[in-house]
Amino acid sequence: MKHAWIFLLLVLLSTCKKEEIETTCGTTDPFNELTWLKNQIDYQTRHNPDTVSIKQYSYIGDEVYLLTNYPITMNYGSKLDRQLYGCDGSILSQYWVALKLDEVLRVAQYQKTIWRKDKTPEPASANACGVANVLTDLDWPARNIQFLTRSGSKKAGIFQYEYSGQTVFYIIKSAELGESSGIAVLDCAGKNLMDQVTWDHTEFMKKAKIIRTIWQK
Repeated sequence: MKHAWIFLLLVLLSTCKKEEIETTCGTTDPFNELTWLKNQIDYQTRHNPDTVSIKQYSYIGDEVYLLTNYPITMNYGSKLDRQLYGCDGSILSQYWVALKLDEVLRVAQYQKTIWRKDKTPEPASANACGVANVLTDLDWPARNIQFLTRSGSKKAGIFQYEYSGQTVFYIIKSAELGESSGIAVLDCAGKNLMDQVTWDHTEFMKKAKIIRTIWQK
């Protein structure tokens, strides 16, 4: 009888162990329950043509999340390409400039990859706006590239998007990666849709989807 009770206890302990559920920031459904993570994934999916990953680390007993952007035009590992978040979505890396993010990550222990998006593939056909090459066959790209090149911005680009069933081009320039500002959304004719009274940029950022990079520096 004694052996039977011991066997039963072992079975119960084994069952309890199997029922342990892995959590992230205290939730089993981080993609829906962590608003900042859901918003970040949605933004990166819609507006970043590059490869992006979010990885979970353990740092001094806390869960932290490293978002890494792997842009085509920059070397991997640049400080500007990475951001460290806490469970509440706060950007921790901005407080650790003196410590340097690299030193923090040497101490932090990698746990798992939460999410990853590979570089947006080029469409099967690169044709857009009824032309084979947007840069050479339309007149407005050359003018805008000249402006962006001379503007002194460290980062700038022209990106093709799909929005409300039409092809548009989002022009961005920035002083630093992560501090970009959109200066125009052009249609195929080069008309700036942002000049329209009815333009809703928040709606554009929510619903537009990036197709490919047209030009970038």
